[in-house]
Amino acid sequence: MTAADWRLAGRDGYRAAMRRNRRIEELLDAAQRERRCAFARSSADQSALSLRVSKDVLIRPFRGLYSRREYWSGLTPADRTLHMARSLSLVHPDWTFAGITAAAIHGFEHSFRLHDGTVCIASPRGGQRSDHARLRRIYMSRVSPMTVEGVRVTDPLRTLVDCANAYPFGDVLAMFDSAMRRGIPVGDVLPLCRELRMDTGNVAPLCAHADGLAENGGESAVRALMIVNGFVTPQLQRRFGNPLNPECPYRVDFAWTRTDGTIAVAEFDGMDKYVTPQGRSRGNIRAAVFAERRREDHLREQGVTVIVRLEFEDILYPERLVRKLMDAGVPRIR
Repeated sequence: MTAADWRLAGRDGYRAAMRRNRRIEELLDAAQRERRCAFARSSADQSALSLRVSKDVLIRPFRGLYSRREYWSGLTPADRTLHMARSLSLVHPDWTFAGITAAAIHGFEHSFRLHDGTVCIASPRGGQRSDHARLRRIYMSRVSPMTVEGVRVTDPLRTLVDCANAYPFGDVLAMFDSAMRRGIPVGDVLPLCRELRMDTGNVAPLCAHADGLAENGGESAVRALMIVNGFVTPQLQRRFGNPLNPECPYRVDFAWTRTDGTIAVAEFDGMDKYVTPQGRSRGNIRAAVFAERRREDHLREQGVTVIVRLEFEDILYPERLVRKLMDAGVPRIR
């Protein structure tokens, strides 16, 4: 080749590289807009994406899936699972997601720590040698999927059953509570287990204690710890009169009526308990503290003798929760 030929080849190679760069950036941009991971559409794409992984620009959370490192680090564990599921549903349209992956797709509340980077699918057979290390198959002799936002997934009841059999009571009660809040007939989980000839030992307590009045996953986790540690199941979101505004009664997260007729109350996080009917907070911190003290006075006038403040750390350290409730005289059955 002449010198001119080499220069021409160099320019052509540079242009080709620029086109590939634009192509990869377009793939990544489209994936982020669609809240999923990017995947290669050709062998050239695959090589370019893999090169960026080796240079620590992209990460590969699952075989064939890619994301910008900075973008991925800003996602919650549940969102990461959802990103992988949305992408894999395009690559493997016959897959039906199950277990904790299905719980995330259905939007059931749960602890982020249940996500370990794996993806769960329903399968009539066990794991295969070619499976990715982060693919987990849940055996189902018969899979009857539904579609949620374009993704095939086990139905809500089967998802609850699978999660109940995979995780402890304290981790799954929030799923059952949130399902009940959304009008899903949680009571039908037990008949489903019997139909599938599955043991109901894990499911029955969850069905018995599920309560749609729990407002969030944190409250569900706290209540689960109360139950596991032998405390009487509290009444949720009990209302008390507000003499200053009868149309806006006070609510407490947890309440127990003791044998002497007095009432013990526990509040999780203690936030946003005094709001207007439109949901706006009372204003600055000083006003909020004053309103909270006044609220407590009104509760005590109606038989409340103790108010226990619970925090997220009490979930992480259950012994703190137990000590607080025992000190407050919350009734215990064992």
